[in-house]
Amino acid sequence: MKNFLYYQNSIIKNLRFVKDQLESINLERGFVDSNDIFDSTFYPIISELAEKLISKNYWNSDNNNLNKAIIYKWLINLILLNYYTVCNQTLSLLNILENDSLVVLDMISRFNVLANWSYSILDASIKQHFKKNNLSITADIYTGFDTEYLAFDFGQNRLLSAQLSICGGLKLEVPLSKDYKFEGVNTLTGELYVKRNPDFK
Repeated sequence: MKNFLYYQNSIIKNLRFVKDQLESINLERGFVDSNDIFDSTFYPIISELAEKLISKNYWNSDNNNLNKAIIYKWLINLILLNYYTVCNQTLSLLNILENDSLVVLDMISRFNVLANWSYSILDASIKQHFKKNNLSITADIYTGFDTEYLAFDFGQNRLLSAQLSICGGLKLEVPLSKDYKFEGVNTLTGELYVKRNPDFK
């Protein structure tokens, strides 16, 4: 048990290190302000992943800043998605223990904080696929209230009738499964639209 908790504690330290490194970059900029994304001084963590996925020749030959911004964005999301997965897998292991000791509860709390941080920064087109995929049945109650008045003087009405209606029903929600697509959200209308997949060469 001690070895297991020691291992989980080392995971927390590594996750905090990654979090600190990513927070040293403004992740919400949406653009690359250095010509070299492979420079770990400007892009810690991200530069290491870029070296694995992107050819330097391709990056330097592409003069389209929009393409670079899209690749930069999805590199960040790949890191955050793996980060979130590690947090949740570890939380599942800790919950299986059913141990109410302060050490375990504190560890669960810290993993939850780190998971929530990574989830909050993930792209909205990824978040929507994290919804629970279980059938759900909920009971809904609907009420309606209506009144009728007769005006008999200026600013004065006489109540003729009042009606109250109450009805209930069951709502069955069936999840819709579909293949993943890179999507964006129109902030004014809430409409989803399909984006071009990032081009990793």
